[in-house]
Amino acid sequence: MSSISITQRVAVLEQHGKPLVIVEDRPIPEATPGSLVVKVLARPLSRYARTAFDGTIPAPLLDPPFVPCPRTLGYVHKIGSGTTSSKERDLVHVEPVVTARDDPNVFIMQGHVKGPPGDKTDRLAEGEFRDGALQQYQRVPLENAYRIDEKLIGELGIDLINLVSISTFSPAAGAIFESAKLKVCDTIIIGPSGGWWKRD
Repeated sequence: MSSISITQRVAVLEQHGKPLVIVEDRPIPEATPGSLVVKVLARPLSRYARTAFDGTIPAPLLDPPFVPCPRTLGYVHKIGSGTTSSKERDLVHVEPVVTARDDPNVFIMQGHVKGPPGDKTDRLAEGEFRDGALQQYQRVPLENAYRIDEKLIGELGIDLINLVSISTFSPAAGAIFESAKLKVCDTIIIGPSGGWWKRD
Protein backbone atom coordinates (compact mmCIF):
# COMPACT_ATOMS: atom_id res chain seq x y z
CA MET A 1 0.00 0.00 0.00
CA SER A 2 1.52 3.33 -1.07
CA SER A 3 1.71 6.14 1.46
CA ILE A 4 0.08 9.52 0.84
CA SER A 5 2.65 12.22 0.14
CA ILE A 6 2.73 15.16 2.54
CA THR A 7 5.55 17.00 0.76
CA GLN A 8 6.03 18.40 -2.73
CA ARG A 9 8.65 19.74 -5.13
CA VAL A 10 8.75 23.53 -5.38
CA ALA A 11 10.77 26.08 -7.39
CA VAL A 12 11.67 29.01 -5.15
CA LEU A 13 12.96 32.44 -6.16
CA GLU A 14 15.30 33.18 -3.27
CA GLN A 15 16.74 36.36 -4.76
CA HIS A 16 15.89 38.42 -7.84
CA GLY A 17 18.49 37.85 -10.55
CA LYS A 18 19.50 34.41 -9.24
CA PRO A 19 18.44 30.99 -10.62
CA LEU A 20 15.39 29.32 -9.11
CA VAL A 21 16.14 26.83 -6.33
CA ILE A 22 14.36 23.46 -6.37
CA VAL A 23 13.14 22.38 -2.94
CA GLU A 24 12.29 18.68 -2.82
CA ASP A 25 10.43 18.40 0.45
CA ARG A 26 8.27 21.44 1.18
CA PRO A 27 5.02 20.54 2.99
CA ILE A 28 1.86 20.54 0.88
CA PRO A 29 -0.19 23.60 1.94
CA GLU A 30 -3.20 23.15 4.19
CA ALA A 31 -6.60 24.38 3.02
CA THR A 32 -7.29 27.22 5.44
CA PRO A 33 -10.78 28.78 5.78
CA GLY A 34 -11.72 30.51 2.53
CA SER A 35 -9.11 28.69 0.46
CA LEU A 36 -8.58 25.69 -1.78
CA VAL A 37 -5.43 23.68 -2.39
CA VAL A 38 -5.08 22.95 -6.10
CA LYS A 39 -3.01 20.10 -7.53
CA VAL A 40 -1.28 21.93 -10.38
CA LEU A 41 -1.85 20.31 -13.77
CA ALA A 42 -0.21 23.03 -15.88
CA ARG A 43 0.93 26.59 -15.69
CA PRO A 44 1.91 28.94 -18.54
CA LEU A 45 5.16 30.87 -18.44
CA SER A 46 4.74 34.32 -19.96
CA ARG A 47 7.33 35.67 -22.36
CA TYR A 48 8.26 38.35 -19.84
CA ALA A 49 8.76 35.87 -16.95
CA ARG A 50 12.50 36.57 -17.06
CA THR A 51 11.87 40.19 -16.02
CA ALA A 52 9.88 39.01 -13.01
CA PHE A 53 12.68 36.62 -12.05
CA ASP A 54 15.50 39.14 -12.46
CA GLY A 55 13.57 42.00 -10.87
CA THR A 56 13.49 44.32 -13.90
CA ILE A 57 9.72 44.09 -14.45
CA PRO A 58 8.27 47.63 -14.12
CA ALA A 59 6.01 46.82 -11.16
CA PRO A 60 6.30 46.63 -7.36
CA LEU A 61 8.12 43.36 -6.61
CA LEU A 62 7.19 40.64 -4.17
CA ASP A 63 9.93 40.24 -1.59
CA PRO A 64 11.82 36.93 -1.96
CA PRO A 65 11.73 34.15 -1.12
CA PHE A 66 8.53 33.10 -2.92
CA VAL A 67 7.28 30.57 -5.45
CA PRO A 68 6.86 32.36 -8.81
CA CYS A 69 4.37 32.01 -11.68
CA PRO A 70 0.91 33.55 -11.25
CA ARG A 71 -1.37 31.33 -13.35
CA THR A 72 -2.71 27.83 -12.65
CA LEU A 73 -4.82 25.10 -14.18
CA GLY A 74 -5.40 22.16 -11.88
CA TYR A 75 -7.61 19.91 -9.80
CA VAL A 76 -9.03 20.77 -6.38
CA HIS A 77 -7.03 18.71 -3.88
CA LYS A 78 -8.29 20.06 -0.53
CA ILE A 79 -11.16 22.32 0.45
CA GLY A 80 -11.16 24.83 3.29
CA SER A 81 -14.30 25.84 5.15
CA GLY A 82 -16.58 28.45 3.61
CA THR A 83 -17.54 26.74 0.35
CA THR A 84 -20.75 24.98 -0.61
CA SER A 85 -20.05 24.18 -4.26
CA SER A 86 -16.36 23.30 -4.71
CA LYS A 87 -15.51 19.61 -4.62
CA GLU A 88 -12.28 17.66 -4.56
CA ARG A 89 -11.14 16.68 -8.07
CA ASP A 90 -12.98 19.61 -9.72
CA LEU A 91 -10.99 21.00 -12.66
CA VAL A 92 -10.35 24.72 -12.07
CA HIS A 93 -8.70 27.72 -13.67
CA VAL A 94 -7.17 30.01 -11.04
CA GLU A 95 -7.37 33.78 -11.45
CA PRO A 96 -4.01 35.15 -10.24
CA VAL A 97 -5.11 38.57 -8.92
CA VAL A 98 -5.66 38.22 -5.17
CA THR A 99 -7.74 41.08 -3.76
CA ALA A 100 -8.00 41.94 -0.08
CA ARG A 101 -11.43 40.81 1.10
CA ASP A 102 -11.96 44.02 3.06
CA ASP A 103 -10.56 46.48 0.49
CA PRO A 104 -10.96 45.94 -3.28
CA ASN A 105 -8.24 48.52 -3.99
CA VAL A 106 -5.57 46.33 -2.41
CA PHE A 107 -4.27 43.43 -4.48
CA ILE A 108 -1.29 41.31 -5.53
CA MET A 109 -0.66 38.81 -8.31
CA GLN A 110 0.13 35.46 -6.73
CA GLY A 111 3.76 34.56 -7.25
CA HIS A 112 4.38 37.63 -9.41
CA VAL A 113 4.06 41.28 -8.32
CA LYS A 114 2.40 43.61 -5.81
CA GLY A 115 -0.38 46.08 -6.51
CA PRO A 116 -0.35 49.76 -5.46
CA PRO A 117 2.43 50.41 -2.92
CA GLY A 118 1.41 50.74 0.71
CA ASP A 119 1.22 49.01 4.08
CA LYS A 120 -1.99 47.17 3.19
CA THR A 121 -0.49 45.77 -0.01
CA ASP A 122 2.63 44.70 1.90
CA ARG A 123 0.47 42.85 4.44
CA LEU A 124 -1.41 41.03 1.68
CA ALA A 125 1.86 40.22 -0.10
CA GLU A 126 3.22 38.54 3.03
CA GLY A 127 0.08 36.48 3.56
CA GLU A 128 -0.91 32.92 2.76
CA PHE A 129 -1.54 33.55 -0.95
CA ARG A 130 1.85 34.96 -1.98
CA ASP A 131 3.20 31.77 -3.61
CA GLY A 132 2.54 31.04 -7.27
CA ALA A 133 2.21 27.93 -9.41
CA LEU A 134 5.77 26.58 -9.77
CA GLN A 135 4.91 23.91 -7.24
CA GLN A 136 2.91 20.71 -7.29
CA TYR A 137 0.18 21.99 -4.94
CA GLN A 138 -0.87 25.63 -4.59
CA ARG A 139 -3.13 27.27 -2.01
CA VAL A 140 -5.48 29.79 -3.65
CA PRO A 141 -8.39 31.96 -2.51
CA LEU A 142 -11.71 30.19 -2.90
CA GLU A 143 -13.13 33.03 -5.00
CA ASN A 144 -10.22 32.84 -7.46
CA ALA A 145 -10.92 29.25 -8.58
CA TYR A 146 -13.29 28.90 -11.53
CA ARG A 147 -14.71 25.44 -12.14
CA ILE A 148 -14.39 24.03 -15.67
CA ASP A 149 -16.85 21.39 -16.87
CA GLU A 150 -14.38 18.63 -17.69
CA LYS A 151 -17.11 16.40 -19.17
CA LEU A 152 -18.11 19.13 -21.63
CA ILE A 153 -14.47 19.82 -22.50
CA GLY A 154 -14.09 16.12 -23.32
CA GLU A 155 -17.25 16.09 -25.45
CA LEU A 156 -15.95 19.10 -27.39
CA GLY A 157 -12.66 17.31 -28.02
CA ILE A 158 -10.57 20.01 -26.36
CA ASP A 159 -7.21 18.93 -24.98
CA LEU A 160 -6.98 20.01 -21.34
CA ILE A 161 -3.52 21.49 -21.87
CA ASN A 162 -5.03 24.06 -24.25
CA LEU A 163 -7.03 25.49 -21.34
CA VAL A 164 -3.82 27.02 -20.03
CA SER A 165 -4.34 29.75 -22.65
CA ILE A 166 -7.36 31.04 -20.68
CA SER A 167 -5.00 33.06 -18.52
CA THR A 168 -3.21 34.47 -21.56
CA PHE A 169 -6.33 35.82 -23.23
CA SER A 170 -8.53 36.69 -20.25
CA PRO A 171 -6.93 40.11 -19.47
CA ALA A 172 -7.56 41.33 -23.03
CA ALA A 173 -11.01 39.73 -23.14
CA GLY A 174 -11.95 41.31 -19.82
CA ALA A 175 -10.89 44.73 -21.07
CA ILE A 176 -13.00 44.33 -24.21
CA PHE A 177 -16.04 43.07 -22.29
CA GLU A 178 -15.89 46.02 -19.89
CA SER A 179 -15.11 48.83 -22.32
CA ALA A 180 -17.55 47.66 -25.03
CA LYS A 181 -20.18 46.57 -22.47
CA LEU A 182 -20.53 43.25 -24.29
CA LYS A 183 -23.31 40.87 -23.33
CA VAL A 184 -23.92 37.19 -24.09
CA CYS A 185 -24.53 36.61 -27.85
CA ASP A 186 -23.15 40.04 -28.85
CA THR A 187 -20.91 40.08 -31.93
CA ILE A 188 -17.68 42.05 -32.07
CA ILE A 189 -15.16 42.66 -34.85
CA ILE A 190 -11.53 42.99 -33.76
CA GLY A 191 -9.05 44.57 -36.14
CA PRO A 192 -5.28 44.83 -35.88
CA SER A 193 -4.20 47.32 -33.25
CA GLY A 194 -1.59 47.96 -30.59
CA GLY A 195 -0.87 50.02 -27.53
CA TRP A 196 -2.18 50.15 -23.98
CA TRP A 197 -5.74 49.70 -22.78
CA LYS A 198 -6.76 52.24 -20.14
CA ARG A 199 -9.89 52.15 -17.99
CA ASP A 200 -11.57 55.54 -17.45
